[in-house]
Amino acid sequence: MVDKREIKAERIRRGMTQEDMAEYLGLKFQNYQAREAGRVLFSDRDKAAITKLFGWNYDQMNRFLYDGVLPDFYGPDITER
Repeated sequence: MVDKREIKAERIRRGMTQEDMAEYLGLKFQNYQAREAGRVLFSDRDKAAITKLFGWNYDQMNRFLYDGVLPDFYGPDITER
């Protein structure tokens, strides 16, 4: 599940409005508003664009946008097994 609170908090920290986010994502304002409110899910395209916009690293993207379910690319090297 997407951490909508973190997206909103980061948007506000950067001085961006919901209108700004909608424009950046290529959405109508109402569509973005519905996503941030949790009535509509963010698409993977939206998530990738948000990650790029906010400069989040892999761990932040995984924690805030994918609820920690993405594989751990920084774990043990599987070639050593």
